[in-house]
Amino acid sequence: VESTRRLEALQAEYVALKDQQRDNASASKLMNITLQDIEQALHRAVTQMGGAFDQTQQWDGPHDDRSLDVASAELREEQTFLDQEDARLEETRTKVDVNALQTFLQYEKSASDLRQHAVTKTNDADKLDHEVMELENTRYGMFCSAITKVNAELAKVYRRLSPNGAGDCNLTYTENQNALFQEGVNFNVRPERAWKSFRVLSGGQKALAALSLSLALQECYPSPIYLFDEIDASLDTAAVSRAAQFLREVSTGGSGRR
Repeated sequence: VESTRRLEALQAEYVALKDQQRDNASASKLMNITLQDIEQALHRAVTQMGGAFDQTQQWDGPHDDRSLDVASAELREEQTFLDQEDARLEETRTKVDVNALQTFLQYEKSASDLRQHAVTKTNDADKLDHEVMELENTRYGMFCSAITKVNAELAKVYRRLSPNGAGDCNLTYTENQNALFQEGVNFNVRPERAWKSFRVLSGGQKALAALSLSLALQECYPSPIYLFDEIDASLDTAAVSRAAQFLREVSTGGSGRR
């Protein structure tokens, strides 16, 4: 209200001075006040009043003393809350271990080294597993080849030692590579008509089959010397005669290696 009154007063003064200047120019010069000076003063006043008016229009806060008190109380409450939060933050800061980050980085590096070490060991284990598998495959292949070779000679020798060249025998094994060296080899013999396991043969039949296997191994994988103890103990006279004839032939190169 005071600003409005002042503006109106200035406007009235401006009009009066303008009339006075037109009527009495000399008086205006004596007062050393020009119309331009008054206009500039009036313009500054209008500008100031306009800025104050704009700030008044933009203010959305309380306009009376009671509202100001409420706002002041709210500000004090907010300030109290901020102070409490600062105190709680400071208390928390005192509980923080300043070396925790460094410790964490050290443990993280140790964990990274252990992971790398584990990867290296895993790769080494995989490499060893691969090498073991290759060795097992090689061993299995050599074993199967040897059994096949021995079986070919075993049947021939057994027929030479059997009556009338009859009968047969062979070695069998499981094709499961993992179980092969646990279950071993089965020695099957057909002395007459039916196949039988070596375990259920009679003493003479076992002696004849074992002698046949020994001589078949000699044919495939020769050894410089063999020692037999009473191999004829369980054989009848005819079987002993056939065995002696066979050994005589092979020892002189008649039908095999010496």
